[in-house]
Amino acid sequence: MKQLRSPSGPARLALAICIATLAVSAPLGAQSDATLEGFVTDPQGRAVDGAEIVVTRVGSGGVREALTGADGRYQVAALEPGAYSVSVAHDGFRPVSAAGIELSSGRVGRYDAELELGAGSATIEVVAELPLVSTNASDWGGLVPEGNLRELPLNGRDLYELSALEPGATLPASARTGLAQGIGRQISVLGSRPNQNSFQLDGVYVNDAASASPASAAGNLLGLEMVREVHLVTNPYSAEYGRTAGGVFTAVSRSGGQRFHGTAYEYFRNDALDARNYFDSPAAGAPPLRRNH
Repeated sequence: MKQLRSPSGPARLALAICIATLAVSAPLGAQSDATLEGFVTDPQGRAVDGAEIVVTRVGSGGVREALTGADGRYQVAALEPGAYSVSVAHDGFRPVSAAGIELSSGRVGRYDAELELGAGSATIEVVAELPLVSTNASDWGGLVPEGNLRELPLNGRDLYELSALEPGATLPASARTGLAQGIGRQISVLGSRPNQNSFQLDGVYVNDAASASPASAAGNLLGLEMVREVHLVTNPYSAEYGRTAGGVFTAVSRSGGQRFHGTAYEYFRNDALDARNYFDSPAAGAPPLRRNH
């Protein structure tokens, strides 16, 4: 029998770094996930124990299952942001199904169901709408939905540019950019310094070397096509967010579906769409501008 050798010094160090990286990065994704919870009762308002909860994601068809406890409560965590349908069933009650449940990153959605006595062949279908006002700390702040990221005009198509329009976020005129401060967007959240924010993509920290907004050499962070939404969490927030005294900017990437698909786009600007400046020569017109990307 051949005796196995223990890894050498460099190999042992590389193995330890790999294990540590997996251990640290694994729970970070939970910060961009959503949670659905609720309470299941009978017609008399009593808790229903052991009700079967099936949560299905619209588009991909992913299914998560859970059971209510003795208090009639259930919770399904680590859900990807998106649209969901929920079905609730128990022996002796009519099944209840709900559609149109939209969950965003970091949000705790709630759906309560009241079961009616009857045969299991009849199903009650409802359209669920989550409350507009939430008391959960993870919902504080603002949300830039997918429609705004796609349709609103952005100069440079920066990923975090629309976050400056959320409540509590500003672009201070006195903020400077450079190697020491970072060359990306300088965003102040609730009066904090721009380098006190945390920027995440699917729960992974992406701050630059100056602890500021990540950006390319041009000062922008592209990638709107791959992002579903950007969630701004303001302080105070729950214990899952840390390493910052300002705001937490969480971008969530888009997930696929059951069919192969793609998109093509072009963003176009030139001087034909610009008005002449007051100081420009009437004969020369507006200064030349060509921007296609």
